[in-house]
Amino acid sequence: MADELNAFWVHTVTVTPRVQSSYGPVDGEPVTVPGFLDESTRLVRADNGEQVVSSSTWYCALTHADLFAPGTKVTTPYGTATEVIGRQRHSAGGLDLPEHVEVQLA
Repeated sequence: MADELNAFWVHTVTVTPRVQSSYGPVDGEPVTVPGFLDESTRLVRADNGEQVVSSSTWYCALTHADLFAPGTKVTTPYGTATEVIGRQRHSAGGLDLPEHVEVQLA
């Protein structure tokens, strides 16, 4: 399915994904990902169940979801270095609806 939200992806972030090595997780090669950055501060629940403050939320195509594991380093379009608190995959589940991933950033 074509990305029906493509017109809304007006920002880009640089993601440094965590990859497994024989020595444990290490930083992988940085990847540029198109999407939309909402700089609204809000209270969110991290993967460990703790409530934390998210300084912004990143939205992008569902195909990029695996890049945004909690703890992954992200650089915003404005040069701010941050990391992923959590992510939610919004899948259409077979319906003809746009799919995306929502990523809470520290």
